[in-house]
Amino acid sequence: MRIAVALLATMIAASASAQDSEQPVAPEQPEATEEPGAEIVADAPDADAAVAATEAPVRPARTPRVALVIAGDADPEMVAAAETAEAALRVETPVTMPSDEALRRALRGEGESSDGLDEVRAERRRLGLGEARDVLVLTILGERAGADLVLVVRRHHGAIEATSFDVARRSFYDGEVDLDALDPSALRQFAARRAARAARPLVEGERAPAPEVATLAATPEETPHEPDWFEQNWPFFAAGALLVGAVIFIVFATTGNAEPPPVLRFEAGGGS
Repeated sequence: MRIAVALLATMIAASASAQDSEQPVAPEQPEATEEPGAEIVADAPDADAAVAATEAPVRPARTPRVALVIAGDADPEMVAAAETAEAALRVETPVTMPSDEALRRALRGEGESSDGLDEVRAERRRLGLGEARDVLVLTILGERAGADLVLVVRRHHGAIEATSFDVARRSFYDGEVDLDALDPSALRQFAARRAARAARPLVEGERAPAPEVATLAATPEETPHEPDWFEQNWPFFAAGALLVGAVIFIVFATTGNAEPPPVLRFEAGGGS
């Protein structure tokens, strides 16, 4: 009897030990059915978060490159504002600028024709007709300067300000910075954030489509024109018409005179 009881106790203890060693398995949950668009709405950030993400500093893989360009009339005040902004960006700003002084001057509308940058100055003079038209010119100038970001110095309602253009994405960033009462730290922050974002590698679909070339005096391209038979032989028609006209004039001039021309008659002999 004791042996049977001990054997039964041993079996009960072994069963309990086996149950404790098993891992708990959670029951399978039925898949939740969501309405169309629910996941997109839940994952979409709100407007404030999107703006914060846009303005958040981004660390690029390399040092961003920034160029300053004057749009419109490069009067002495505009040039002075651009030079002051350029000097401010050279202090404690994680960006580089074109090392060619002649190129920087040409982008400000300065320089002499002997520097070989007349085409740069000519492109710069096309700026100021609106952001939609300026996209193509700023892309050309930005690529010429090897810049990721172009700071466009311009007049807006009489005030001098700077806006920013992403060369690779062919797009303007929101916001401007006042250059009349320049705050160097605000300008550095403004340029550094946007330059860092402009220096990021492009992803698919991020680049804006290339703008069409639009000029004020656009003319359609001339297509080759083959002259037809009449265009090749019209001089012969003109000569024939002149000849026919001359013949008709002579006929009418001859038949239209009622009196015949005088005839001289001589009689033989006869003296006075």
